[in-house]
Amino acid sequence: MRTLPARCAEYQTIQLPMISLAKLCKECAVTTIDFLKIDVEGAEADVLMSGDWNRNRPKAVVVEAITPVSGEPSWEEWEPFLLAQGYQFALFDTLNRFYVAKEEPQLAARFPTERAPWDSVRHMYEIGRAPENRNHPEHTLTRVLAHGFWSILPYLDRHLLSEIINRGRTPSNATAADSALQSLDTEEFRAQLGRIAGGYDGGQLEAENTSDDVQR
Repeated sequence: MRTLPARCAEYQTIQLPMISLAKLCKECAVTTIDFLKIDVEGAEADVLMSGDWNRNRPKAVVVEAITPVSGEPSWEEWEPFLLAQGYQFALFDTLNRFYVAKEEPQLAARFPTERAPWDSVRHMYEIGRAPENRNHPEHTLTRVLAHGFWSILPYLDRHLLSEIINRGRTPSNATAADSALQSLDTEEFRAQLGRIAGGYDGGQLEAENTSDDVQR
């Protein structure tokens, strides 16, 4: 357990099952990895050292290299190990360190040696979310996709719906998400999806006067 700074007055310890990087790759039948990003809030060394770097060799690896909260460099703990696995350092962007497999010289040659000035590009946090910000470059496309997505809700596979609901779970809507997951196989849940979709595909969904049945 890592020591939290004094200003972190409240916290909750939660124990969850863990899996090594090597086992994850094996169970998911991963054969080729082009790009591996490791950002696990201070446990980067644990992840790196749990990998099978002979069997699974990402072409490029980027690792968060600054200790959370304190902002102190942390790569001394794990960089020697990664270099020993046949990776060469390419770039440090003040937060992450980038490495390229030695058997990928063409990729290494394309890496910049210095990060670009911060104000040379427009950052996504400045643009905001595509559906909400008209100035977002993908705002129009997002509206087209959203229109289509809402209209096909009643036809989505149960497992896909479950994944979508889990991805949308936040502390503020956890109760609603749990309720939805428990209701996936009910007619009422399908009716809920239909009422959402109705506004996009031109249909309507209304409850009959004395019945729980619904019609479209």
